[in-house]
Amino acid sequence: MAEAITTDIDKAPDWWAAWFDADYSWDGLARLNADGRPHHAWAGWVVVDETYCMPADEAPDNANTRPASLQDYWRADPAFDWRLRDDAALEAVGELFTGDETPDGRTWHIVHLPPAGPPGAPPPAEDDATSVSFKADRSGWKRGGGSGSSP
Repeated sequence: MAEAITTDIDKAPDWWAAWFDADYSWDGLARLNADGRPHHAWAGWVVVDETYCMPADEAPDNANTRPASLQDYWRADPAFDWRLRDDAALEAVGELFTGDETPDGRTWHIVHLPPAGPPGAPPPAEDDATSVSFKADRSGWKRGGGSGSSP
C-alpha cells in the first residue's frame, strides 16, 4: 500500500484553517471590505489609472487612483516601472496557478500557493504530488525581473 502524502497542513491544521479563512487566494488578495478598501491592502501604495502602482504620497493630485491591494503588489512588475501585468502574463511566467494546478481549484500566486487543500479536505493522491503545489518550483523564482507585459 502506498504511503500517504503528508504536508505542513497536516502538522498545523488550526494555523492553516485560519490561513485559509483569511483567503490569500488570487481573488482573496483583491477582495474589498464593505468600505470599498482592499481587505489585504498594500499599505501606502495606490494604483494609477489601472496601469501601474506607486507610493500614495508620490501620486499626482489629479491622478485617477485607488488604494492598492496585495494582488496589485504581485501583479506589479518592478522591472517595468511597477506596470500591472494581466493574469495571462503571470501564468506565462509561472507566477499564477489555476484550476487543476491547485489543490482546491482556485487561482493562486506562487508565493501563496498552499501545499494542499484546506484542513479536512481530501489529501492529494500519491500520483498527484507533482501536479499540486509540489510542482511549483520556488527555488529559482524571483519577482518581476522583466517578465511582465507593458501596456
